[in-house]
Amino acid sequence: MFFATLIRAFSCVLLLGAVSAFAQPITLPFDTEPRTEPPQASSTNAINKLNPLGLRILLRDNPQLRRRDPLELQVLDSYKVSATEAEKFAYQTGLHARTVAEFPTQSVTPGSSQIAQPTRPNPEIAALQQKMQAQFRAVNAHRGQDPKPQPEPRVQVDANRDLVEHMLGATPLVSDRNLQRYINEVGRWLASQSALPEISWTFGVLDSPAVFTFSSPSGYVLITRGLYNAVEDEAQLAGVLSHEIGHVVKGHLNKLLHLRISLRMMSAAQSMMSIFSENPEKSQLSVHMVERMSGQFLRQSERQADAFAVILAARAGYTSYGLVEWLEKISSRSAQKNSLHAFNDEYPQANERLDWLRELISKHAEYVSDGIRPALRIELMSP
Repeated sequence: MFFATLIRAFSCVLLLGAVSAFAQPITLPFDTEPRTEPPQASSTNAINKLNPLGLRILLRDNPQLRRRDPLELQVLDSYKVSATEAEKFAYQTGLHARTVAEFPTQSVTPGSSQIAQPTRPNPEIAALQQKMQAQFRAVNAHRGQDPKPQPEPRVQVDANRDLVEHMLGATPLVSDRNLQRYINEVGRWLASQSALPEISWTFGVLDSPAVFTFSSPSGYVLITRGLYNAVEDEAQLAGVLSHEIGHVVKGHLNKLLHLRISLRMMSAAQSMMSIFSENPEKSQLSVHMVERMSGQFLRQSERQADAFAVILAARAGYTSYGLVEWLEKISSRSAQKNSLHAFNDEYPQANERLDWLRELISKHAEYVSDGIRPALRIELMSP
């Protein structure tokens, strides 16, 4: 009886933690007006953190990612371009940064969550946090410790690079330097219009005929040769890359990994609990609840990234309809199997995303801007 009570209490704590972390209303991750100040350093540190335990679970669930390729990651890093180089590319293409307002706060589909305005930092809370940090530094200095903020643990940075190394170990890069630089120019220009322009954004094309995308919390965004061959112009490419940039800005992969950790711990606790329970079916109720929360989170994260992509592409000078046109083209391909994401088949299908995005744009067409549609600079032929 004592063990059963203890396990039930532990399971409740896990469930409450998962609910508080993931049962939040959907929000759009961009500002109403262009930023005049760089983001706080804490936002960059938070976005760079990748949970090592979550990474191990992710790699264990995807056996194709067993092999690492650090040398291929060095090659990928060599394709990176600076914000200045991306701005020069945009000028040559005829792209200009624009002020594009976000979608208003209101219900976008029947029965769905509302799109809420982004939460602004409270000045009083920020001042209190700075005061507490100053006090902690003073105490550390009095004790003879380094009063300066400590750098992020190395394991956090290594976890990010490990994830990309495993991706490149499973699928190498296309050996076309001109193509890789072109993708980085487009992606870096888009990322410069986001809320995190200062992180080390890196883009690449994987040598795979499949159609899927990948993004890591540290700013690595990968698409496949199959996807690049399928887009019709640079506006559609910009829509796809903007969607992945949205996942990075909102930290969706980190949240998903934390949710998977909660699921694994809940499953283990409930398995033990069923030993002492007279009704094992009831003991699995909380696990099913968290699983439903996982599906809800995946749907919300895709909607956030899609809405983000429409606005970000417009702010970079592209038409807002690039992602819509891409989803229209790919929806028929993914009718039987979802191949749009590297890891999880539980993401909403392209046709579901397309219906939601069409309804959002039709309700708020005045917030959508029609920019330019440049042709692709490099044509990549299938091998």
